[in-house]
Amino acid sequence: MGCWERLGTGNDVRTGRVWARLLGVDKTVVERVEFDEDAGELVAHVRPARGERRRCGVCRRRCPGYDPGEGRRRWRSLDLGVVWAVVEADAPRVRCVSHGVVVAAVTWARLGAGHTRFLDDQVAWLAVTCSKSAVMELMRIAWRTVGAIITRVASDAMAGVDRFADLRRTLAGALRRHLDEHRVVTTWDRLCRPVLVELIRRHLDHGGCIDAEHLLSWAISSALHQVTGAARTAGSRTTLLACAAGERHTLALEALRAALAEQGVPAQMLGVDLPTEALTSALLRLRPDSMQIGRWRSCERWRAARGAPLW
Repeated sequence: MGCWERLGTGNDVRTGRVWARLLGVDKTVVERVEFDEDAGELVAHVRPARGERRRCGVCRRRCPGYDPGEGRRRWRSLDLGVVWAVVEADAPRVRCVSHGVVVAAVTWARLGAGHTRFLDDQVAWLAVTCSKSAVMELMRIAWRTVGAIITRVASDAMAGVDRFADLRRTLAGALRRHLDEHRVVTTWDRLCRPVLVELIRRHLDHGGCIDAEHLLSWAISSALHQVTGAARTAGSRTTLLACAAGERHTLALEALRAALAEQGVPAQMLGVDLPTEALTSALLRLRPDSMQIGRWRSCERWRAARGAPLW
C-alpha cells in the first residue's frame, strides 16, 4: 500500500483550475489531487461539469442514467515532469435512444480510450515527427498503443470532415470553365452525358459507381445553376419544366433550363415527382407557352444495356 499525500482539493476554486490546466481536462471539476510516493504517481479525482454529465459516449446526447457501470476507472494523462499522472472518475452507463446502453461520455478522453485527449494528441503528433524509438521513450508507451492512439485521433479528426468537398469543388469549377467556353449544349452532349452513361454502364456490368455518379451529378448540377439567363428577347416564350409523378431525377431538365437561359428563354422548374393534379393546376395558373416533362429513368437499365442515350 502506497503512502498517499493530498495535494489539493476542488474546494479551492483557483487550485482546481490550476490542476485542470496542468492535466489538460476541460469542463471538469477537480475534486482532489493525491500523490502516491511509493508508486511515484499523481492521481487527480475528477468529475464532469454539471452540463456534461449523463451524455452518450457516441453521440454526446443527454440521456437517462442506466447503472454505475464498472465503478471508478483511470485515464493516463501527460506526465507532470517525471511524475506519472492519471485522472480518476466514475464511469457510469447511460441509455441512449440511438446507441443503447453505453458508457457515459467524459470531457477529457475519447470513447474507449485509456488516455486523456491531451496525451492522445501529443502521441499522434510525435508519431509523425519523430522516430518510433523516440516516441516510445519520450511518452513511456508501447508502439502497439501508439497505433491504437493514432487510429482514434485520425477517426476523431475526420469525423467532421467532408473528404469529397475539394473534389466536388474541383469538378464544379472545371465544368463552369467548360460551360463558359463551350456553352451548355456542347458541354452536356460531349462531356457530361457520355461520362454519366459510362458510369451507369459500369454499374450495370460490375456494380458500384453509384457514389461516383452522385458526386458527378452534384458537380454538374452546381455548375448548371451558375448559368444565368441572357437578356429576355421580345416575344420569348415561358417554359415549365417538371418531372412526372414517380420521377426523381432532374439533371437533364436542369441542363435544359440552363440552355434555355443562355437563349434568353425563361424557364420555371417545378421539381421532382410532380403529381398529375399539381401539374394540371400549374398549367392552368401559369399558362406557359410550352412545357417539358421528364420521364426517363423507368427504362434506364433497358436503354443503357443497349447503348442508347439515357438523357
